[in-house]
Amino acid sequence: MGDKALLVGINAYQHVSDLRGCINDVESMRTTLVEEFGFPKDSIRERIDRKAIKSTILEDLEWLLDGARKGDRIVFHFSGHGSYTADLDEEPGERGRDELLCLHDMNWDDPESYLLDDEIREFTARVPRGVQLLLVFDSCHSGTGSRAESPSRGRGGSRSARVAPPLVRDRSASQARADRAGAEMNLGESEPYRIRFVEPPTKIRTAAEAAGSLSRSTFSATRGQVTKAGMNHILLAAARDDQTAADAYIDGSYRGAFTYYLTKAIRELGARADRAKLIQRIESEIQGYTQVPQLESGAKRGPLFKPAGRIDDEAAEPDDSMNDVDSPPSSDLDPTTLENLIRAHQSFLDLVDRMLTTSGTEGGGRPIGIGRARGARSIVAVHGIGVHRAGYSNNWWRALEPFAPSLKPGTLHSASNPSGNRYEVIWSDLVNRVSRDLEGDDSISADAEAMAEELRIELEERASDRGIEMFAGMDTETSSRAPGSSSRGRLDDLFGSLDDFGLYMTHRPTRLAIRGRFLDVVRPLLERGDEIEIFAHSWGTVVAYEGLVLLDLEGRRRGRVRNFFTIGSALSMGAVRLSLADGAERRHKPSIVDRWWNLDAKGDIVGGTLARRYAIDGEFLELEAANCSRFDVACCHSSYFALGNVAVNRDIFGKKIEG
Repeated sequence: MGDKALLVGINAYQHVSDLRGCINDVESMRTTLVEEFGFPKDSIRERIDRKAIKSTILEDLEWLLDGARKGDRIVFHFSGHGSYTADLDEEPGERGRDELLCLHDMNWDDPESYLLDDEIREFTARVPRGVQLLLVFDSCHSGTGSRAESPSRGRGGSRSARVAPPLVRDRSASQARADRAGAEMNLGESEPYRIRFVEPPTKIRTAAEAAGSLSRSTFSATRGQVTKAGMNHILLAAARDDQTAADAYIDGSYRGAFTYYLTKAIRELGARADRAKLIQRIESEIQGYTQVPQLESGAKRGPLFKPAGRIDDEAAEPDDSMNDVDSPPSSDLDPTTLENLIRAHQSFLDLVDRMLTTSGTEGGGRPIGIGRARGARSIVAVHGIGVHRAGYSNNWWRALEPFAPSLKPGTLHSASNPSGNRYEVIWSDLVNRVSRDLEGDDSISADAEAMAEELRIELEERASDRGIEMFAGMDTETSSRAPGSSSRGRLDDLFGSLDDFGLYMTHRPTRLAIRGRFLDVVRPLLERGDEIEIFAHSWGTVVAYEGLVLLDLEGRRRGRVRNFFTIGSALSMGAVRLSLADGAERRHKPSIVDRWWNLDAKGDIVGGTLARRYAIDGEFLELEAANCSRFDVACCHSSYFALGNVAVNRDIFGKKIEG
């Protein structure tokens, strides 16, 4: 058997930022191939740093195919930077961009310094029938790196995250942001990971978006697996084709998080482990990083490599579906008998369900019973900065009510209405009061002001990037500030007091007090077993997320958060993301949350994508802002709750709540 492998690892780049863990990835893969899969040591080629150039790698790919026969196993593993460029093929169905692997001499002006997914597809198309090819890409934007089309995810595309902070006008704020960016890039072991992504130049980003007509309004995250009939190889990728991958400090040294957990899973589960179980194991262990590993292959099940004699017989693979909750076990029963058994089983489940939900009630009519009762349905609203008083969510509910019948009555819970199932977290009075109390504390005021200035600058940059004249059409005469006042003052008018939110992010007692308001509402609902829908808006998304993380750390609860909606979320902002409280900085989805959805409207410069940074389930971007000009950023920011905005309240909120 002619088994061969090409392992590429690049830490030292000639023109772009260096990495740290790629050579260790090569060593880990070599050890795994030799010890777990029995590859001969002399059949493995390694291309490290300056040897990882295109001419050499193309020759090595030819070497992989040379003499390959049915049953042979060949492997191409790449560990390094990934990116994308504008797709020049203009094939029907293409998305307007090509993913690529960045080689040692990566240079956007030189196509010979990177390897396109088109070139990888040309390589896979030449693999002889019966030869087993495994591709392993530990780089950003690596999902679909060997296929023409993307997984069906209901989206047109997405703009890549920035790696370096943009230029800003204020030197002190710029320095603060640079320091924070350095922390996010993890240049030390205090938060030890970098991302394996090289951002394309503006002209390439613009061309890719224009070519793909990138409508991002219905993005839904792929979880793990894509099966494509006729695919002649297996691709294991570190991340989706719109995500970054971590170059991380793990177990005492730097390495790719994906390669580390892949080789660990193979050692623990064995070389014959089912490919679906491998990717599930990796995904379960890599959750501390903002990437979703991908498995793409021609069949859902089976090991990475088939044993000799079974190369053309997918059905001959051992069936582990008895251990897979998504796959029913095979049966020798005749169809009629099997159908009757299924019906009887379903009838039993229905009986148990009725027992759980009708065996008793407690105050307010909430069903109780043996085991875990089906809880009451509750709604929790969390506002952003600015003054908010009881009843602020009434308009939210009026817009949603026609499309969420399961949440009725939807009356506001209060001492006079204890049966109400709609709750509000109110914290603006607290932060405003604290602000006044701290006016004489220069150190706290300075920290809060520095954070507020970062937020202001980022908002202005977002507006500029989106071609929005921040205050076009705004009647400054009716503002609480005089015409011609500073942008700082007018931003405060639009979004409340950024200084207050700066205080939340920098002053621990303030943060604890505000987060306590959230916990005081949500914790009792979870403890009594409610099923909760949380609607968090603007800066309140940070309060809600940090609160949910803390509740998750406290331990298991009877209740669940069925849907967590982050709406116009400040979690998308770099200054916020880099200042999250302990636990929340991992940016994972709390286990008490079933589904996390993110929404952002056109013209809303506070909100933005979370998919590349947080473990969300899906997001809806570039939504039309109901009854707003895209230049009216204040209107756009609150447009989600406009009466008659059915695109949000019916098609997103209602569908997710009732689904």
